[in-house]
Amino acid sequence: ISGGFETGDRAILSKDLIRLAAKSKPFVCHVLESIDWSKYDVIGLTSTFAQNIASLALATAIKERWPNKIIAFGGANMYGKLGRPLMRRFPAIDWIINGEGDIAFPAAVKRLSIGESVHGIPGLTYRRPGGEIIEQGTATLANLDDLPHPDFSDYFRDVQARVPELEVATELPLEMSRG
Repeated sequence: ISGGFETGDRAILSKDLIRLAAKSKPFVCHVLESIDWSKYDVIGLTSTFAQNIASLALATAIKERWPNKIIAFGGANMYGKLGRPLMRRFPAIDWIINGEGDIAFPAAVKRLSIGESVHGIPGLTYRRPGGEIIEQGTATLANLDDLPHPDFSDYFRDVQARVPELEVATELPLEMSRG
């Protein structure tokens, strides 16, 4: 830890990081056990803002237990050249959506469900059996008027059931534009 921290600050930060690291494994285990991941063929995780480490930890845990599940990553942290190095470093990642996922992700899931190859889907980077990573550019933009309206009612229902003390403090980020 360097830059801008006094020696005492570094010690406090180090203790905080050690304390948080000790809590992270039980938290990932809790998330792993609290959802029946076995019923899904494709598990999508986001990586926007500071979600990389949490999403990668969960992806790795899911893949260890269910090696045949497809783990897909999307979000701002996968855009452009950012996703491929993560995919190389973390073999739990099978797909990355590079750019908007409104068209690429459903197309990939549909093809998987009918036994077709995902090759040729713009914006989908995927891992072939054997580990070769195939990049297919950036996803095409969808017309926002053609997309369904988001429905987060199941999210709020689940939060209320699992963590009732949060009540109205639960928030969702809202993006007001593209670009």
